[in-house]
Amino acid sequence: MFAILTHAALAALYEVVAFFALLKLGGLTVVQTTVLSAFGVGLLFYAREAGQREHDLKNMGWPDVRAFFGAMLFFGWAGPNFLQWAVPAAVSAGLAVALYLGLR
Repeated sequence: MFAILTHAALAALYEVVAFFALLKLGGLTVVQTTVLSAFGVGLLFYAREAGQREHDLKNMGWPDVRAFFGAMLFFGWAGPNFLQWAVPAAVSAGLAVALYLGLR
C-alpha cells in the first residue's frame, strides 16, 4: 500500500509542475495557474480511478448503470481506490499552495 501511495504522490508532483509550467507559458497569473494545476491533477486522478473502478464493478456483475453511478459517486469505491485519488489530489493542492507562496 505504501508503494502505491508513494507512486501516486510522486506522479502528482511532476504533473502539477508540468501543468503549472504549461499554464504559466499561456500567460495566466500565479493564482490562476496554481488553482488550475491542482484541480487538473485531482480531476485526472479521479477520472483514472473512477474508470478503473467502473470496469471492476462490471466484471463483478454489477449492472452497467449501477456500476457507472457507483464509480462516479464513490459508493462503489473500495478504500485503496479512494486513497489512490485522494493522495495525489492532496499532494497537488499542497504543491500548488507552495508554488503560489513561493512565486507571489
